[in-house]
Amino acid sequence: PFVATGGTTSTTSRTGYSVHSFTSPGSFVVTSGSVTAEYIVVAGGGGGGGSVTDGWGGGGGGAGGLREGTTLSLSAGTYTITVGGGGSGGPAAGAPAGRGTAGTNSSIVSPGVSITASGGGYGGAASPAPTGGGAGGPGGCGGGACLSGNVGGSGNAGSYTPPEGYDGGDASNSGHGAGGGGGGGAAYNGGDGDPSTSPTGGNAGPGGNGSTSSITGGSVTRGGGGGGGSSRARTPVATGGTGGGGNGANSSGSG
Repeated sequence: PFVATGGTTSTTSRTGYSVHSFTSPGSFVVTSGSVTAEYIVVAGGGGGGGSVTDGWGGGGGGAGGLREGTTLSLSAGTYTITVGGGGSGGPAAGAPAGRGTAGTNSSIVSPGVSITASGGGYGGAASPAPTGGGAGGPGGCGGGACLSGNVGGSGNAGSYTPPEGYDGGDASNSGHGAGGGGGGGAAYNGGDGDPSTSPTGGNAGPGGNGSTSSITGGSVTRGGGGGGGSSRARTPVATGGTGGGGNGANSSGSG
């Protein structure tokens, strides 16, 4: 018979299956038998960029890349599980405003097996590089951009087929402060920030939506990108993508 241990195990959440879930690093150990398994691997999401008070909104952080499949061959041995952490949001104006940090990779690795999902890209910030930089960072899903004319980071950093994630949204050119682009999601690009012709500033782009799976039994959406920061006190704020993406903020706070 097939015997394996590791993670949090449920034999009831999905009829006919033993579901092993990892929310922290660990080992999946097969002591006997072999089986063809389904899997899903989600990396840590990127942090959003900082905004300038009453100015440009920061870009949303990109979701962590998402890899899934149905034909993973498991046999006796130890499979090392890495669970990537999320990136930090960038400081707001006065620090000065800085871009977020990228998420880190998640993976399943053993001799003959290597499945990696790439960490999400950082959101761009309303300050020059090196502490800031308006372009969104690349990653499993790209981070959203900030400042006039900058572009969102590219997704699918691992160049996988199907892709592990999508691009972050662009920032738009505006004399009054453009809203930041939304972070890319596991299933869709992040939205672009709107330009502003009003002193109240521009709306930000929403985060890209995540991907839905029933691998653990019930339907769960994972890998939503973060909403971009709106410029000035613009409301409503941009929504995060379905599947865990956080909402953006207006630039009276951080992006």
